[in-house]
Amino acid sequence: MKAPPPWLSAVYRSTTSPTQGQRDTAERGAERAGRSLTLLEAELQAAESYIVHVREARRKVQEHLAQHKTILAPIRRIPSEILAEIFVATIDDTRLCDPLDYDEMPWLLGRVCHSWRMVTESTPKLWSRIRVELKFVSPLATRSCRLIDTFIQRAAQHPLKLEIDFSYHDTHPIINLLTACSPRWEDVSMTLMNVSTWTALSPIRARIPMLRRLSLKLGYIWCLPSSPSLSPSPDHFSVAPNLRYLDIDPFFPFRFPWNQLARLTTHSPYPGNAWRIFALAGNVVEGDISISMNQQHLLPPAVEASLPFMRTLTLRTSCDVIQYLNMPLIREIWLVDISLPNHSGISIPSYSTLRTLVFIRVTMEKVVYLRLLQSAVSVVQLVTDTNSTILDALDEQPGRLIPLPHLKHLVLHGPLSRSSHSALLRLLHSRLKLRQQPPQIESLSFITIGQPTCELQASFSEYAAKGMKIYCGGVWPGI
Repeated sequence: MKAPPPWLSAVYRSTTSPTQGQRDTAERGAERAGRSLTLLEAELQAAESYIVHVREARRKVQEHLAQHKTILAPIRRIPSEILAEIFVATIDDTRLCDPLDYDEMPWLLGRVCHSWRMVTESTPKLWSRIRVELKFVSPLATRSCRLIDTFIQRAAQHPLKLEIDFSYHDTHPIINLLTACSPRWEDVSMTLMNVSTWTALSPIRARIPMLRRLSLKLGYIWCLPSSPSLSPSPDHFSVAPNLRYLDIDPFFPFRFPWNQLARLTTHSPYPGNAWRIFALAGNVVEGDISISMNQQHLLPPAVEASLPFMRTLTLRTSCDVIQYLNMPLIREIWLVDISLPNHSGISIPSYSTLRTLVFIRVTMEKVVYLRLLQSAVSVVQLVTDTNSTILDALDEQPGRLIPLPHLKHLVLHGPLSRSSHSALLRLLHSRLKLRQQPPQIESLSFITIGQPTCELQASFSEYAAKGMKIYCGGVWPGI
């Protein structure tokens, strides 16, 4: 296309009328430009058609390449048995699967592809961890039963771990479904809000040979005084040859095989149940006992409670209980959420096997702490709140920890107050000044919050120079 004449730009910018010659020239120029535009549009259309063709060809090649890469993917070479183990490893051991939620495992794995679905459906362990929450009557009860039954059937003969919340009474169809597979129960946690649900569980009696762990959370109705309407047959779990771990809250005198339990966790709202619980737990190795107290002291039992195999005991009740327990093999005693007055006559028998003594949220006067420490002479590890009372009790005689002559490890937890700072400094300074040899305590650990003072940090450095190992949980990482 020829360049426009020089006068065209000047006439174009002005408002004067062009001459006849200029008009003829402009008409010829417009005609030529129209023909050129038609040719360019034709060329552009052809180019666009070619681009569409090339893009389509590129898409097909990319799809072809993706298919080849998929065929060559390493996961296709993994045997089904290994793939099944990988699937099992993807499931968190602390979580159970909800059969009614398609967005949870193992439903998600089966939605990836046909081969994964086949592997998932043929791996019983994926379907053996079931969580069922039945807090109301679902309008899709039939569908719920079908999905739960799918889990149970695909679990085949694998032992089942169940978490069942029967907060609503009208759940008998689900109960019937679950009780039918009771011979495969291994680890079961139940929330029972009413007696009718307990009655519906009667088919499991003598049909739980694999049950090893049992947790029962009972509704408030179980705490009411006994009445004819609350007299269920309490022997559903009386024949459970492998039951070793029991957690029941609140305590209710069901007929469990108490003599074969290794661990017992329970809570009772009635102090009168304390000695009954200890009498039943004669063979327990590890216990966590909580008794709601409406008085500071329990009446002593007629006969001393014997726990010949108890190694770890956690008490969330009056410390008075310890005075009446015979535990020749005890190694750890945990006292949690306990408050005792100054006049309390509490003492811990001098167990030669006791190695660890733990105080958590315990409020006592210094004289009570001293009495406890003096009776725990064999303790090697002491875990306690960071309060000035216990630290002053430890430093009752400056220069040595007289109440605990074998103490090697001291663990402090909780916030460090100003008084705690001062008491800890007194404890450290008295021992540093009077002992030049390596310190009696080998390690000092902190699980606490708060800022250390410069003086306290200096004491830590001096102690570390003498060989003590000092650990701080997220507070003083440089020490």
